[in-house]
Amino acid sequence: MKVTAPGNDIGKIFVSEGISNIDISVKTNIPTYKISRIRNGETVAIEADKFYLISLAAAIPIEDFLKRAYCNLKLIDGGVVYQSKKPSSLTSLGAILKPYEDNSLKGISLRTGITLQRLKDLSGKKSAKVLAHELCLIEMAIGKNPGDLFKELFNNLELNSLEKENELRVKEIQKNYR
Repeated sequence: MKVTAPGNDIGKIFVSEGISNIDISVKTNIPTYKISRIRNGETVAIEADKFYLISLAAAIPIEDFLKRAYCNLKLIDGGVVYQSKKPSSLTSLGAILKPYEDNSLKGISLRTGITLQRLKDLSGKKSAKVLAHELCLIEMAIGKNPGDLFKELFNNLELNSLEKENELRVKEIQKNYR
Protein backbone atom coordinates (compact mmCIF):
# COMPACT_ATOMS: atom_id res chain seq x y z
CA MET A 1 0.00 0.00 0.00
CA LYS A 2 1.50 3.32 -1.11
CA VAL A 3 1.41 5.93 1.63
CA THR A 4 1.65 9.66 1.02
CA ALA A 5 4.03 11.30 3.46
CA PRO A 6 4.34 14.96 4.42
CA GLY A 7 7.52 16.91 3.81
CA ASN A 8 10.10 17.16 6.55
CA ASP A 9 12.95 19.44 7.58
CA ILE A 10 15.71 16.84 7.82
CA GLY A 11 17.79 18.68 5.23
CA LYS A 12 17.60 21.88 7.29
CA ILE A 13 18.62 19.95 10.40
CA PHE A 14 21.64 18.46 8.62
CA VAL A 15 22.71 21.90 7.36
CA SER A 16 22.27 23.66 10.72
CA GLU A 17 24.13 20.88 12.57
CA GLY A 18 26.86 20.49 9.93
CA ILE A 19 25.99 16.84 9.34
CA SER A 20 27.22 15.17 6.14
CA ASN A 21 25.52 12.36 4.27
CA ILE A 22 28.55 10.11 4.65
CA ASP A 23 28.61 10.62 8.43
CA ILE A 24 25.02 9.35 8.67
CA SER A 25 25.59 6.58 6.13
CA VAL A 26 28.64 5.00 7.78
CA LYS A 27 26.94 4.98 11.17
CA THR A 28 23.60 3.55 9.97
CA ASN A 29 24.35 1.44 6.87
CA ILE A 30 21.81 3.54 4.98
CA PRO A 31 23.39 4.17 1.56
CA THR A 32 24.58 7.73 0.92
CA TYR A 33 22.31 8.10 -2.10
CA LYS A 34 19.29 7.38 0.14
CA ILE A 35 20.52 9.88 2.74
CA SER A 36 20.98 12.40 -0.07
CA ARG A 37 17.39 11.85 -1.26
CA ILE A 38 16.09 12.29 2.28
CA ARG A 39 18.24 15.38 2.77
CA ASN A 40 17.08 17.11 -0.42
CA GLY A 41 13.42 16.22 0.11
CA GLU A 42 13.18 13.80 -2.81
CA THR A 43 12.32 11.01 -0.35
CA VAL A 44 9.78 12.00 2.29
CA ALA A 45 8.35 8.59 3.24
CA ILE A 46 10.99 7.47 5.75
CA GLU A 47 10.63 4.19 7.63
CA ALA A 48 10.44 4.86 11.36
CA ASP A 49 13.38 2.58 12.20
CA LYS A 50 15.60 4.40 9.68
CA PHE A 51 14.44 7.75 11.05
CA TYR A 52 15.38 6.59 14.55
CA LEU A 53 18.83 5.46 13.38
CA ILE A 54 19.36 8.80 11.64
CA SER A 55 18.54 10.63 14.88
CA LEU A 56 21.02 8.41 16.75
CA ALA A 57 23.71 9.01 14.12
CA ALA A 58 23.07 12.76 14.23
CA ALA A 59 23.33 12.62 18.05
CA ILE A 60 20.00 14.42 18.35
CA PRO A 61 17.50 12.96 20.86
CA ILE A 62 14.56 11.40 18.98
CA GLU A 63 12.02 13.71 20.63
CA ASP A 64 13.96 16.79 19.45
CA PHE A 65 14.61 15.29 16.01
CA LEU A 66 10.87 14.59 15.58
CA LYS A 67 9.86 18.10 16.65
CA ARG A 68 12.40 19.66 14.29
CA ALA A 69 11.81 17.34 11.33
CA TYR A 70 8.01 17.40 11.53
CA CYS A 71 7.36 20.79 13.09
CA ASN A 72 4.14 21.22 11.07
CA LEU A 73 2.71 17.75 11.69
CA LYS A 74 -0.70 18.05 13.33
CA LEU A 75 -3.62 15.82 14.22
CA ILE A 76 -6.95 16.19 12.47
CA ASP A 77 -9.84 17.45 14.62
CA GLY A 78 -12.30 14.69 15.49
CA GLY A 79 -12.07 11.10 16.57
CA VAL A 80 -11.95 10.11 20.20
CA VAL A 81 -9.44 7.55 21.41
CA TYR A 82 -10.68 5.19 24.12
CA GLN A 83 -8.61 2.62 25.93
CA SER A 84 -9.75 -1.00 26.24
CA LYS A 85 -8.19 -3.85 28.23
CA LYS A 86 -7.73 -6.76 25.79
CA PRO A 87 -4.41 -8.65 25.73
CA SER A 88 -3.14 -10.04 22.41
CA SER A 89 0.00 -11.11 20.58
CA LEU A 90 0.54 -9.07 17.43
CA THR A 91 3.43 -7.13 15.92
CA SER A 92 5.29 -4.94 18.38
CA LEU A 93 3.36 -1.89 17.15
CA GLY A 94 0.14 -3.91 17.21
CA ALA A 95 0.79 -4.84 20.85
CA ILE A 96 1.26 -1.16 21.72
CA LEU A 97 -1.89 -0.15 19.86
CA LYS A 98 -4.00 -3.07 21.17
CA PRO A 99 -5.13 -1.34 24.39
CA TYR A 100 -6.44 1.52 22.24
CA GLU A 101 -7.84 -0.68 19.48
CA ASP A 102 -11.50 -1.73 19.31
CA ASN A 103 -13.40 1.52 19.38
CA SER A 104 -10.40 3.67 18.76
CA LEU A 105 -8.44 2.42 15.74
CA LYS A 106 -11.18 4.31 13.93
CA GLY A 107 -10.55 7.27 16.22
CA ILE A 108 -6.80 7.08 15.61
CA SER A 109 -7.51 6.94 11.89
CA LEU A 110 -9.79 9.97 12.06
CA ARG A 111 -7.32 11.97 14.12
CA THR A 112 -4.19 11.04 12.18
CA GLY A 113 -5.44 10.73 8.62
CA ILE A 114 -3.90 7.24 8.46
CA THR A 115 -6.42 4.93 6.83
CA LEU A 116 -8.06 2.31 9.00
CA GLN A 117 -6.75 -0.42 6.67
CA ARG A 118 -3.21 0.96 7.01
CA LEU A 119 -3.51 0.93 10.82
CA LYS A 120 -4.79 -2.66 10.69
CA ASP A 121 -1.88 -3.62 8.43
CA LEU A 122 0.62 -1.94 10.76
CA SER A 123 -0.95 -3.72 13.73
CA GLY A 124 -1.15 -7.18 12.22
CA LYS A 125 1.21 -7.65 9.29
CA LYS A 126 4.86 -8.16 10.09
CA SER A 127 5.76 -7.07 6.54
CA ALA A 128 4.13 -3.64 7.01
CA LYS A 129 6.69 -0.92 7.76
CA VAL A 130 5.53 2.04 9.82
CA LEU A 131 6.75 5.39 8.52
CA ALA A 132 8.24 8.01 10.82
CA HIS A 133 5.45 10.55 10.35
CA GLU A 134 2.82 7.83 10.94
CA LEU A 135 4.40 6.78 14.23
CA CYS A 136 4.67 10.42 15.27
CA LEU A 137 0.97 10.98 14.51
CA ILE A 138 0.03 7.79 16.38
CA GLU A 139 2.01 9.04 19.39
CA MET A 140 0.07 12.29 19.31
CA ALA A 141 -3.28 10.52 18.90
CA ILE A 142 -2.80 8.21 21.88
CA GLY A 143 -1.28 10.86 24.13
CA LYS A 144 2.32 9.66 24.14
CA ASN A 145 5.26 12.06 24.24
CA PRO A 146 7.20 12.55 21.00
CA GLY A 147 9.67 9.70 20.61
CA ASP A 148 8.13 7.37 23.20
CA LEU A 149 6.98 4.76 20.67
CA PHE A 150 10.21 5.11 18.69
CA LYS A 151 12.21 4.27 21.82
CA GLU A 152 9.87 1.42 22.71
CA LEU A 153 9.93 -0.13 19.23
CA PHE A 154 13.54 0.52 18.22
CA ASN A 155 15.56 0.56 21.45
CA ASN A 156 17.44 -2.51 20.20
CA LEU A 157 18.82 -0.70 17.13
CA GLU A 158 22.47 0.27 17.30
CA LEU A 159 24.83 2.31 15.21
CA ASN A 160 27.84 0.71 13.55
CA SER A 161 31.04 0.27 15.53
CA LEU A 162 33.86 2.74 14.93
CA GLU A 163 35.74 0.03 13.03
CA LYS A 164 32.77 -0.60 10.74
CA GLU A 165 32.29 3.16 10.27
CA ASN A 166 35.93 3.54 9.21
CA GLU A 167 35.66 0.59 6.83
CA LEU A 168 32.53 2.04 5.21
CA ARG A 169 34.05 5.52 5.04
CA VAL A 170 37.08 4.16 3.14
CA LYS A 171 34.79 2.29 0.72
CA GLU A 172 32.70 5.41 0.16
CA ILE A 173 35.78 7.53 -0.52
CA GLN A 174 37.15 4.91 -2.94
CA LYS A 175 33.79 4.73 -4.69
CA ASN A 176 33.81 8.50 -5.22
CA TYR A 177 37.30 8.48 -6.75
CA ARG A 178 36.60 5.84 -9.42
